[in-house]
Amino acid sequence: MRAKDLVHSNQIFALIAKGLEGSKAAIISVIIARSYSAHDLGIFSYVLAVGAIIAIIAEFRLHSVVVRELNTGTIPKNEVLGSAISAISFFALIGIALIGAISFYEKDTTTSIGLAIFGISYILKIPRPFKSYYTAQSKNSVNAKCEIVSSTITLAITLYLAINNYDLIWIIATRVGDFFIGSLLLSLTYYLDEKKGLKCSWSTVRSLTGQSAPLVLSGAAMLLFQRLDLVFVKNILGTSEAGYYTAAITVMSLFSIPPMVISESLAPKLFKSGSEASKQQFCNILFFLGFSLSLCMLLTSLFAIDLIFGEDYKAAILPATILSASPLLIALGASAGQIIVFERTQHLALIKCIIACIVSVMLNIILIPTLKLAGAATATVAGLFIANYISHLFIPAYRHIFKAQNNSVFIAFRSIRGSNK
Repeated sequence: MRAKDLVHSNQIFALIAKGLEGSKAAIISVIIARSYSAHDLGIFSYVLAVGAIIAIIAEFRLHSVVVRELNTGTIPKNEVLGSAISAISFFALIGIALIGAISFYEKDTTTSIGLAIFGISYILKIPRPFKSYYTAQSKNSVNAKCEIVSSTITLAITLYLAINNYDLIWIIATRVGDFFIGSLLLSLTYYLDEKKGLKCSWSTVRSLTGQSAPLVLSGAAMLLFQRLDLVFVKNILGTSEAGYYTAAITVMSLFSIPPMVISESLAPKLFKSGSEASKQQFCNILFFLGFSLSLCMLLTSLFAIDLIFGEDYKAAILPATILSASPLLIALGASAGQIIVFERTQHLALIKCIIACIVSVMLNIILIPTLKLAGAATATVAGLFIANYISHLFIPAYRHIFKAQNNSVFIAFRSIRGSNK
């Protein structure tokens, strides 16, 4: 694996697809910030945050394991996909029941309706394994094209609704409609390409679910401490403050997308070679990318927040500055995560993520009342540092990952020193 793999057309298409997926949410947040109030942005973000937390169960992400199984070829491809879709369908129904219950007890009418509408997305995203199929086939161009179409339609409708002052509920509904368009396009593309049906094997369902469970649970802990900060901000400081904090985490999400995309699209190469040298090169690429993005986010946070979101959002500058460490930490976690999947040690990932989640939640409770938005940002960075870096030192099976991450730091330091001579 070489650094020039980053510019391979498949990686570029992967970046386009994931970039559009992530930047679309960011652009919608900017549209709301510019056309509505910080209070409305807080409601929108809160609905998405709660929906994402429920999605831990509702979407039961099988992506990494499905990509690996499709690459190994030990199980027929249509059986892997059919079994994955069957598993996701079951968990989607559970998610709808959970978010329905939360919506029922929510006091704010707009938030309640928004949560109920967002629950529909769990059903609409069931065809997600088709995206995994094209990732495994190194055909991210298909994912990118589907994402371009759905993003264009969604953003056009959102902009129209905002310009004409439609109720916030319509924008939430449009966001859900985006999932329908994307899933429809992926499903049609797959059936036109393969021209054969899917097959479900309950033994494969159990296998995929069992192998993914540790990753899902560890991802749950990661997602919890990345989303709970917004929930804590909304309930401790208020909905408008949640809107300001949304501006900070929106910038963070934009700069955190590339490491996740690159790690997922380079993973098939890692799964095929598996040498220690390729793992180190994998860590090096992600570290350099994460470091560069953290630096870019720092500059953006200091000089462009009010330009992007408006003068009312200057309160987001400090938390965004603190969160600028996140792209690097997320890059470290992305490289570690793919190595963990390759080595089939994902059952241990839950330990580090639970610890990180507990620390982050405690810091949120302690710091938000005193440091306000800066406290929430500090709690998030602390959780990422524990989960994606320092915890590897204390788990014997992951100690070589800790060493590889440190090697990447030393290589970067030597490169900087060498360039200054």
